[in-house]
Amino acid sequence: MNPEICAKLVQQSRSGDRRAMLQLLRLAHTPVTYLCRKLIGNEMAAEIMTRQILSALPRQLGALGDPAEFEKWISRIAASRCMQSRTQPDRPAAEEEEAVIPEVPAGDLDELQTAKLVEQLVDLLPDAPRVCLLLYSCAGLKLKGIAQLTGFQESTVLEHLNQAQKVVNGQLRQYHKAGVHFPPMPALSVLVRTAMYSTRNPKAAALMVRDMLPKSPAPVQKKFTITKQIRTALIAAGILLLALLVAILLLV
Repeated sequence: MNPEICAKLVQQSRSGDRRAMLQLLRLAHTPVTYLCRKLIGNEMAAEIMTRQILSALPRQLGALGDPAEFEKWISRIAASRCMQSRTQPDRPAAEEEEAVIPEVPAGDLDELQTAKLVEQLVDLLPDAPRVCLLLYSCAGLKLKGIAQLTGFQESTVLEHLNQAQKVVNGQLRQYHKAGVHFPPMPALSVLVRTAMYSTRNPKAAALMVRDMLPKSPAPVQKKFTITKQIRTALIAAGILLLALLVAILLLV
């Protein structure tokens, strides 16, 4: 997200601009739905959580300090809610899939293709390193923040992040030996974020958020009503006019 655009939309939303708020909800849809899918695992539960987080956003927007930090703010809310849901004993079970290393034909990959490949490799990581990497890359949390959400010691969080990087980079080196050529590689966290924003779906976002804001009340049409004082004045004026007409007729 562009921080300047987000800051402008936040300020407009706070002043009651419904269009700005809807745009803000659409922008938030990508990181929120991605984190919910990746951290919760169950598609139905992830969609429910996404709706809950986005529905609450208009009410919580006043708690945002720096409008330019909107992306980090909403991502951390999503991360916190998702991690809380993972501790609930009655939460839906994650959809388990057999871990299969993706096959990639020899050739050149661009940055987006590399990011999508990295996303698949991250999905195959053990749960703890995978979660720590997602919280670091997509929610922008540091060691202390990840430790608070996961219950791990900060040193353990660092070990999990190092493990994630070691495993993913090791698999990428295996691809390279097999003839798969990558562009100059940015940091692993950058590739994970690139993969996240490649899932952006404007139509799905618009469909989800369209009914989240309360409808504007219909304008009240003011009816013209005659007060008791006006009615009395009109009657008195009528009587006076009638008396004048009678006087004129008598004088003629």
